[in-house]
Amino acid sequence: MKTKYWGILTVLTFVVIAGCGERKKSVTQATKSEDKTEIYNYQSINKPEKNKILFEFKTSEDAYNDYSVDMLIKNKSKQDAKFYLSKFMILLPDDTDFQINSNLKSTIIVKAGETKKIDHIFTHLYQTILDGNGGYYYLSKNYRLEGLKESVSMQHNSAGVSSKYRVNNPKEAIEFYKESMAFPSRSDIEASPAEGGFNIFSSSDPTFERSLITYDGSIVLS
Repeated sequence: MKTKYWGILTVLTFVVIAGCGERKKSVTQATKSEDKTEIYNYQSINKPEKNKILFEFKTSEDAYNDYSVDMLIKNKSKQDAKFYLSKFMILLPDDTDFQINSNLKSTIIVKAGETKKIDHIFTHLYQTILDGNGGYYYLSKNYRLEGLKESVSMQHNSAGVSSKYRVNNPKEAIEFYKESMAFPSRSDIEASPAEGGFNIFSSSDPTFERSLITYDGSIVLS
């Protein structure tokens, strides 16, 4: 009889241990699932977070006496962003038929808080293109990232060529805003590309009134 009771007790012990193990496994899987950051296409990210994803382009002269362009993406948002490199393009405002897409075909993910450099996003560009009034875009003309002339170093830029735009990139937008609003010493002002210009926001002040600076220098309060 005693042997029978010991057998039942042993079986119950195994059942309890197995149940705890399954519960622990289930909790661990749920925790991992919750910790996983969802990846979004750049254009699908909400506007406040998208404004924190910044782009910089830099040209360099190559061995063929033309130019290539490197791109830097700084993801200061809280979301991982996906980009299709072939969707980066150069457009000219005065020529709707002109379009140069990147030859790179891969897809990249720039994680939240990450900075990633893409070498030779564009290659074999002529000086005349870089001296024009065009810009770097993603997907369409709705996402202007930076003016072409702003990516060209001074020694490569032709003299006497002026841009159609008064504000061409985030750096100019910040400087223009600080000067216009008499905020010369504020270091928290940031800018990001937006349709028609650049969004101006504070990296640390939640009460800051957001604005849009258009390419022609107009300041529009959000």
